[in-house]
Amino acid sequence: STSTIKLDICVIASAQCSLDDAVEDGRFRRDLYFRLNVLTLKLPPLRSQPERIVPSFKRFAAAAGAELNVAVPTVCPALQ
Repeated sequence: STSTIKLDICVIASAQCSLDDAVEDGRFRRDLYFRLNVLTLKLPPLRSQPERIVPSFKRFAAAAGAELNVAVPTVCPALQ
């Protein structure tokens, strides 16, 4: 189709390698990188902060349950 459809979207993307390096090496498209690279957040991997996993799950599960109007899943005691 050639008709235009207006969208209001937000894209969140992550990578396990340096996209700057991938662009320079020709392994990632420069035009796509510059469209995606509006804001860069460098966060430590969650595996280095295991104490944050269960609280994060509970927070996201509660938000999703409220939004979808469904019961919030629980974390099994073995994981707590």
